[in-house]
Amino acid sequence: MSNVSRDGSRFSASLDHASDNWRDVIAISRADSMEAAADALATCLKAFGVDGFGFGAIWRDGDGVAGARCCARGVMESLVADYLDRRLENRDPLLRALLRGRRAALWSQYYFGSDRADGDGASAEIAALFHEHGVTAGATISLNDFGGAYRAVMSLAATRTDPACFDAEFVKHECALRAAGVIFCDVALREGLPRLEPGDLVLSNSEKLVMEGLVRGMRARDIASWLGKSEHTVRNQIASAQARLGARTKEQAIAVALRRGLIGL
Repeated sequence: MSNVSRDGSRFSASLDHASDNWRDVIAISRADSMEAAADALATCLKAFGVDGFGFGAIWRDGDGVAGARCCARGVMESLVADYLDRRLENRDPLLRALLRGRRAALWSQYYFGSDRADGDGASAEIAALFHEHGVTAGATISLNDFGGAYRAVMSLAATRTDPACFDAEFVKHECALRAAGVIFCDVALREGLPRLEPGDLVLSNSEKLVMEGLVRGMRARDIASWLGKSEHTVRNQIASAQARLGARTKEQAIAVALRRGLIGL
């Protein structure tokens, strides 16, 4: 991991060299496994001054956001683990923006800036977490849909880099960075994304209640009345439960949840 000066001069210089070198980007597609592709992506991003990346999926969870990590390298390995342990994704305003269709979001706009868009106090908490891990700048890119409710995202983190410098260079080289992420996403889908072990398969309390309503033969509007929620919220929770369980239909989601003992009859 390179030490980048506060004024970002070495960061900028590394980007100038990387901008014309697409061989590292193309090399990701030639990897024979997801692990090899992740290593190739880390090498590629390092040339762009990035000290770590996290790749995963996000989806709607009722009125919030849920996420799952598929792969991480560098400083993002421990950071993403702490982020998910604290369930910060559910209140993260940046992830909400990506689910609404934004293609990329700079962390300075949501976490580090004085005019940041704070979501229920989450921005300040996330900024503090980044500080704990030595992260000073970064961005998250929405790559494409996995299908259904899932959306693939890649987060890029830099340490000891001025946020303004990072932002300027990210905008300048977003095309190459996005290409690297999209190629890695394609490899991940081709090779098969890591699957959760049965013991890791969980539902939120709200998802469990909604699924139990479905088991009882209730419709979304009946569940909404039963739980005192809007029908829109209930439908979103059904969709998030399906996504979390890897099911295409409500019936499949019910079968998986019952088989794994996540809900009762």
